[in-house]
Parts: sequence; C-alpha cells; structure tokens
Amino acid sequence: MILTTKSICCSAIVFLSFGITAEAENVYESNGRSLDPEVILSTVGHRCNPPPRPDAAVRFFRGLNDKPFVIIGDKVNRIASVQRFSSFDVGNCGTNLRGGRNSDFRANDYALWITGTWTEDGRNIIGLVHNEYWGHKHFRECNNNYTSCWWNSVVWARSIDGGRTFVLPPPEERLVIGFADEYKPMVGRPVGFMSPTNMVRDGDYVVAMVHGMGYGKQKSGNYLIRHSLSRPWNEWEVWNDGAFLSVSNLISSGGPVGQPLNVGSLSGFFDKTPMKAQTIIRIRLNGNWAVLLSAKDPGPGKADMDGFYIATSRDLIHWSEPRQLLRANLRPSVDCRKSPDSGPVSYLRYGTIVDPSSSDVNYIDTGNLAFLYTTRITGASCKDSNKTLELVRFQVDLGVVQ
Repeated sequence: MILTTKSICCSAIVFLSFGITAEAENVYESNGRSLDPEVILSTVGHRCNPPPRPDAAVRFFRGLNDKPFVIIGDKVNRIASVQRFSSFDVGNCGTNLRGGRNSDFRANDYALWITGTWTEDGRNIIGLVHNEYWGHKHFRECNNNYTSCWWNSVVWARSIDGGRTFVLPPPEERLVIGFADEYKPMVGRPVGFMSPTNMVRDGDYVVAMVHGMGYGKQKSGNYLIRHSLSRPWNEWEVWNDGAFLSVSNLISSGGPVGQPLNVGSLSGFFDKTPMKAQTIIRIRLNGNWAVLLSAKDPGPGKADMDGFYIATSRDLIHWSEPRQLLRANLRPSVDCRKSPDSGPVSYLRYGTIVDPSSSDVNYIDTGNLAFLYTTRITGASCKDSNKTLELVRFQVDLGVVQ
C-alpha cells in the first residue's frame, strides 16, 4: 500500500504531488483546532518479525466474551486484542491470512489485505479482501513496472475462530466484485475494484463500498455493494443507477459492473476523480449514515484542502457534499514523480472512525466524539523502501458534519 520505486498497495492513490509545500507537512486541524496524533502502533522496535504493518484501514469488532479485537490489514494480515483502544497486542505474532501468489489472474488469490469485516457473534467473521495482482512478476512486457500491470479485485474470506485464521472459499466462489475484462498487462496504471470499506447492516443486507479505478467502459468512483444475509456469501449485488443487480450476471454480460455512486466529488481539486471511501458509520443521534473519505490531490497552493472528509446520507445512495473533518497531508510534500530522491516525507493514509462506547458488535454506530485511526508514513525520501508505518489516532467531533 505504500508507494516506493518498487511498490504501492491497496490505497490506489499514486502519489503525484503538485507543489504542496514542505511547510504544510504535519499540520493536523479539525474544526479550527490543532490536533496532536496519539501513536498506537509502530513498525519500529516491534517485538514481532516482521512487525504488524497498518497498511490498510484497521477494523474493530467485539469477539468472544465481549472483548474488542482489531484486524490489521497487510500482505501479512494480523489480529490483535485491544486494550482501552489505545494499545494493541498481537499475541504470538502469527498471521491470519496470506495471499497465495497465484500466477493465474482468474484465481483471485495473489496479495491479500483484509480491509472489511462483519460478524454477528464474534466467532464467525466474514472478511472483505483486497486482492492485488502483480502482473509485473509474470509478464515480460511489464518490464518489472509494478503500477503499469496492477489489476485488482475484491474477494471474501471466512473465519470460524474469532479472526485468528481466515480461509478463502474455492476459486469459483470467492469473487465479490471484479471487472468483466480479462487481464491485460501494461495498461499503464492500477485498475480494478479495490480497498473495500467495513461492512454495515442495512435491513436484511450487509452493505459496503469498494473503490473502482476505471478502465474502458468501467467508470472510476465509489461503488455500493450488498449481500443478502439469507443467501450464500458468494452472491453479491452492486448498485447500478437505480437498482441493485447481480455482480456475476453483470460480469457474464461483459460489464460494466455497476455504476459509481455520486459521493466524494468536490469542486476545486486538481484530481477530479471522487475521493476514496474509507469507512461507513451510523450517527447515533439522528440515524444518518456517514462515510469517511480521503481527499484526492488538491493541487498547487491548496494544501489546506487536503485531508479526510465526511459525507452523510439517509439511504446509502444519495449523499451530501463532503465536508472536511481533518486537515492533513495525505501525500508527500515533495513531487515524488520528478524527484524520487527528495525527502524526508511524512503523510497519512487510510482511515477508520470508531467510538469505543458503541454497543454494536462491529462498532458501526458513533456519537459526536469519536476517534479517527489512520496510518502515518514517514521515510528518508520518496523512494525509501523502509518507510516507518505508525498507526495513530485523533479525537474528532462529528457534530460539525451532521
């Protein structure tokens, strides 16, 4: 998930900073107040080898005996017990899911990040999984160019032991959503469906958003997917401009596979594609839904527009204009495209909103005050392959965006 000269990951944002000044780094503001991040977890000095890396939005749930746990998504996914929501214990340092590095794109099992979870009892857990296919490892025409041959899909996995281990279903049953197109090397940029949000319950359905990086007739944006709790977990639907339709039927018909929601667009940004959905929550006071969004590149001289935003909805379909929740750098302050040796760099990635007082087993509902957990990434330069990842949190007031 981190962009170096060798790798990115499931954030699907290639860092092409356009003139954001170095002075703008590490400015954290919310509702006119300056905020200081609290460090929860760091890859530096951790007792596990390799250390847990918060390379996706973390996901909380209540496990057995009502104890809170968190999934730390990475190529090596981990589960940790949670103490007071300010300390995580990964136990014996074991992993609960690794990708199979299957060279067959259709297997949907290459590099896997758990980025969304759902449970009703704390023991049986469904995970939405970002599957990242690295074509540059298998196709000569890619010239070892990672981003030019990166295709993505979303699959699901199941745990029956409280998240300690996750298992993929058989290949023919594991796809949640993917493009109808066959894999093509050297498209030149990341494409596909990626980085699912958490899952929330809406009536008889479990609902999530996935981010689409468009290609051909498939548009870019945030897509709403749902699963009926009365059906097998390999059956998913996607919003398609007025109705939910079967993902598998849309793929069989040649696509496009759904249409993106009108959420995450805001004028004034250099990057015109919608902001990326990170986490869905429900506001306890009024019952409205809210989605946390990460800003795209605001462009030169607009560093104050960078950061995390919130949009609200009554029905998960129609959304308000995004409002800034936390001003922060979500990309390096230097132009890494032109100067990969420039540095040092420091920026935030991924976002989860959690209210520790929530009674929901998946921590979906929240009061006005909640915590925004995000990953702070620092390195000596843009191309530093040993960047430090720290999970940090900010206390934010959601009352300003209701």
